[in-house]
Amino acid sequence: MFQKYKICCFTYGKLHELALNAVQQLNDPEMEITCVSTQGQKLNKSIQLALKNNTEVFIAGSSNFETISHSYDIPIVGIEVGYQDYLQHIVEASKKADRIGIACYQNRLNYDFSLLEPFLGIQIKKIIYNRNTDLPEKMRDCGCPLIMGGGYACEVAAQLGFTGVLIYPGIQVIVNAFRTAKIFAQRLRKKKSDMMYYAAVIGESPNGIISIDRFGAVTNYNPSAENYLGVTASDALGKQAETLFPQLKLTSTFQQKSRVEDTVVLYRNRQLHLRKILMTEDPAVEAAATALITDLSDFRKSEMSYLIKQRALLSKSGFISKYHFSDILGKCAELKKTMNKAKIYAKTNYNILIFGETGTGKELLAQSICNYSERAGQSFVAVNCAALPDNLLESELFGYQEGAFTGSAKGGHRGLFELANGGTIFLDEIGSVSPALQVKLLRVLQEHEIMRIGDDKIIPVDVRVIAATNKNPEDMLKEGFRMDLLFRLNELELELPPLRRRGEDILLLFREFLNHKVEAGPVLIPDDDLSLLKMYSWPGNIRELHNVCARFSLFLNARGEEKSFSRILRECIGEKRLLADVFSRYHYVPGITDVSGDMLHDLSDKLGYTHTEIAGMLHVSRSTLWRRQKESD
Repeated sequence: MFQKYKICCFTYGKLHELALNAVQQLNDPEMEITCVSTQGQKLNKSIQLALKNNTEVFIAGSSNFETISHSYDIPIVGIEVGYQDYLQHIVEASKKADRIGIACYQNRLNYDFSLLEPFLGIQIKKIIYNRNTDLPEKMRDCGCPLIMGGGYACEVAAQLGFTGVLIYPGIQVIVNAFRTAKIFAQRLRKKKSDMMYYAAVIGESPNGIISIDRFGAVTNYNPSAENYLGVTASDALGKQAETLFPQLKLTSTFQQKSRVEDTVVLYRNRQLHLRKILMTEDPAVEAAATALITDLSDFRKSEMSYLIKQRALLSKSGFISKYHFSDILGKCAELKKTMNKAKIYAKTNYNILIFGETGTGKELLAQSICNYSERAGQSFVAVNCAALPDNLLESELFGYQEGAFTGSAKGGHRGLFELANGGTIFLDEIGSVSPALQVKLLRVLQEHEIMRIGDDKIIPVDVRVIAATNKNPEDMLKEGFRMDLLFRLNELELELPPLRRRGEDILLLFREFLNHKVEAGPVLIPDDDLSLLKMYSWPGNIRELHNVCARFSLFLNARGEEKSFSRILRECIGEKRLLADVFSRYHYVPGITDVSGDMLHDLSDKLGYTHTEIAGMLHVSRSTLWRRQKESD
């Protein structure tokens, strides 16, 4: 039998009459609305009585709303007086007085009425009070014979001999507040129902379930957990899990690299299988981590052994993701934006297309997404589509049956899609795939099934596809890439910025690479000596920076006093590459275009060349260089 939603509305004075009329106008048979005229000391008693009567949602006017909100943790809807309501009452009041005071509790009134003063020929003052006891003195000091405000303000005004004008909303505002309260009550009932359902599931579960908050305190503990761990719920709830159950190492869940991790522990002479689940990193959510506890029976032992062997084989074969988002270094806003999007995308099962120049770290990002997703711990299979000829790529992706072609392996061959089943496949350089193979890839994405070469059997596969390309979509389509396949691959899109757009990240990455390559410890190099790193355009991106850093580390110990850090960097990057990069940036052609002062500045101050060296490289006299530099200053 349906029970009506119980709503209690606290009003005062004129607002009480309006609330009663609003109840009649609403006439909702699903709501039981009680209107109580109360204020001040009587309000607390009214609230306690309403709570005893199982009121689900409360409604109140301005002053009552503020009092309840600060003193009680109960669902409440406020009756807001709008600007139109104030405007209407001010116009009427201007006929009675030329100075009007508006009582404002804690300066909650955000409307500016000063623009009305010249039109109505009146003065309007706000009377701001923080406590009811402050209001009489504030009214006396304002010097206004007419006071506007709520029921309490009008009552005080009358006691002081002023004219009080009650500000009240239109009846439709109160009707809307009742409707909002009904929605709140519906949501509260659903939440309560869900909690009862989950409590029943957790309570009856044969698995032990124990949850901890972000501080490591036990927040949930079911009867099965009592049986497994030998501690009652009354002794466990609210206590530190690490103190009660140190063998379980529950707080380590917050440091685990994937959301779900399985482990086996010996506890009270029993082998227990723990599935540790990182629920959330949000400090506002109570249950931050949960462990499911089961007895490791012979069946579970063999199952866990199989899983461990499978993952060991994946690791040995290289079909596993090794990198995480924490391995991606950088602080630039563009990279952070991409990382934040990638973390959101990782939690879905949509296909992702990653755009980025060569060497920007597309596979590193793909592996990080895999390890952050529900497929973490499953296979991660990467293939460079540009590295294999078309026929070989097809057999690698889809596999083949024994005897499918001359030289085929005995027993056939499992394709990469089969190896990635349940996990992720990374298709690098997807733009190089031939039109014929594109058709077959499209079928895999549409139907989630493959067929080995030379076979007539359909093999269903559950694979998430992450593809990467160094081309933009428009260029791919111009080169003949299928639009329907592009849309299937590009359900979600990520773009990695090139290194030249990452500013200070270039120095950060260089120092990080260098510290890993120099055995003597961190190398302290002033930023000024590394300035040319930020000037160079890095066509090979992070991969090129890593190679330059490797050369630089070898030169460090061998450098003489006559060689500065910038000169060593020039040698490691390559003099010709650096000069070609500078010439390209300034559109300089030796013997044809003029030398600009800015280009001379880069060559001398950032690359460290002397004027004699620059004159020799550009085939101009030193006097010409001096004149060009003087003109630019």
